[in-house]
Amino acid sequence: MNYKIFKKYYVGALVLVVSLLIFFATKPAEVCSGNIALTDLQDIDAPEDEAISLSPWYTIHGNKQRTKWVYGRGVLEPVVRFHHESSDNALLGVSVLSSASTFPDGIPRFYRMASVDNGSINYVEVINTQTGKVEYVARGFNLGFLLTSPTVLPNGDVVIADYGRIFMYTPDLRTRLWMRRLRDKEAGDDIRLVDLPITGAEMLPDGKLLVATGGGMVYILGRRFGNIISRFNLRTLDIKLDPQSRNYLRNIPSFDRDLVFFVVYEEILLFRYVPRKGLIFLDRYHYGDNQLSSTTPCVDRIGKRVFFCSFPYDVPELPSYQYAISYENEKLSLRWSYSGPEVQPGVPERRDQVANTYNRTNGFVIFNNWGGVVTAFREVIDGDDVYPEVAWQTPHGANYATAVAGKDNIVYSGDMDNLLFYALDGDTGEPIWTMPLPGEHAIEKIMVVADGVVYYDYSYGLYAIEQKSHQ
Repeated sequence: MNYKIFKKYYVGALVLVVSLLIFFATKPAEVCSGNIALTDLQDIDAPEDEAISLSPWYTIHGNKQRTKWVYGRGVLEPVVRFHHESSDNALLGVSVLSSASTFPDGIPRFYRMASVDNGSINYVEVINTQTGKVEYVARGFNLGFLLTSPTVLPNGDVVIADYGRIFMYTPDLRTRLWMRRLRDKEAGDDIRLVDLPITGAEMLPDGKLLVATGGGMVYILGRRFGNIISRFNLRTLDIKLDPQSRNYLRNIPSFDRDLVFFVVYEEILLFRYVPRKGLIFLDRYHYGDNQLSSTTPCVDRIGKRVFFCSFPYDVPELPSYQYAISYENEKLSLRWSYSGPEVQPGVPERRDQVANTYNRTNGFVIFNNWGGVVTAFREVIDGDDVYPEVAWQTPHGANYATAVAGKDNIVYSGDMDNLLFYALDGDTGEPIWTMPLPGEHAIEKIMVVADGVVYYDYSYGLYAIEQKSHQ
């Protein structure tokens, strides 16, 4: 063997190996949080003696417990700050407000997801909430309605999901950082791979992304490159297919730090996220035969309870149900449930017919029913018995949008029948104010509250309603 040739290739290989070792040793690993400090990932629903997030982003994605509890000002005397109307009558998907603290220019942005022509055209509008003007429109998403809100990360990057794909963008959405296609098996078919709706994405405590598909696959992705780190197939737990959407999973999960809660058809599932390992299954609870939940659960991590709503599938004469499930010692058990004539019966063709929230200001669990009733429950403990008691009820027209401003204790909602947007006193349910809205505006989304401004995203546009100034 020629010694010079051997030496040449040996030295070259050695240099390559050393270079790769240096690269992997010095580059930010996906197993750590990169340049996102863990202090930025604290949930805003923390107890008073715990750290509160530095980000003023008060939305369902800013509060991973999904309680919609806002640590900030509400709107006591409303005035319209701006009104953005889409030019093409685009029906919105869902929307979310980004945090001003995450952007170098300090501009809060609202990401409004919309669909035109029955879902054949999908796009995301980037709205400057200081001016009410559209900064940019990102297009090119898959057919079908965009199903879930964007996730804005603490450094400002934005995660958007559509059918079968997950995207990472810069805050202005002008630059796509990466895209990952997550093909899954169609329900009832063990061979064919198809694009299924992605129910959402959320950041985990170590900076990874948790992404779930309607086919029951839950992926852990690296934040920097979107690489698949681990996966869990919910179908291995023999969960049932949702008979309405023909998916195994329709809701984004809720969190208590590293605990992850999924509500599927007839069951709620509890997992623990372990870095470098992925999701570890802990427990399950069967909440009802033939019952379907169309709401993401909300978590009271102080009382160790999970709240959600369900309705009997294909039995419209029966009422909907409200559940409080305990997860003490990481075991799921029924704490209480409620159904009664005061709650509008569930109807199979309705989707997301109720929205729920836990208001930590007064401990009420609030359910806003599509059929026309906002109901606040208090939990009563009598010896060994625990049961819910109706604290107040407020009737309204058809709608289910709910948000709570905790400091001023305001519950926001809307009335699609009478075209009213209103705010309720969280202690009594009495209206604080009402505001008429022109046109046929479907008020059926979760309100976004931030720094004393309520952002109400309706079918064809966006209202920003702020506190009236006194001069």
